Amino acid sequence: MAAAAEADRLGVLAKEADDADLRLRDALAAAHALVERRPDILGTDPTSGLTVAKVVDAVAEGAVGAQGAWDAWDGLRAVVDPAALADELVVRHTALVTAADALTSAARSRLDDLETAWSPLARQAPGRT
Repeated sequence: MAAAAEADRLGVLAKEADDADLRLRDALAAAHALVERRPDILGTDPTSGLTVAKVVDAVAEGAVGAQGAWDAWDGLRAVVDPAALADELVVRHTALVTAADALTSAARSRLDDLETAWSPLARQAPGRT
């Protein structure tokens, strides 16, 4: 009877281990699903020929930082160690948000510069008052 009880106990432990393994795989899949691909504008968009170099001309360092942050973020798809993935999700997400904010700020500044340059010309256009 002791052997039967031990077999039952080990069966329960095995079931719990299998359940934990399944939950871990589900959690890893869910974490990897959070990792979206880098936007085309930070690479090369084959339909428009837009490249990071062209974006850099317009918004300087913001695009380069965003590209690197997206590359690091995209690299999370290859991280399979659960603890490392959990840590890196936080670190790389923070870097990605910072880079995206910098890119947004640089783009806004560039748009403001263009608006400042073109507004006087637009007011002088025929038919404008």
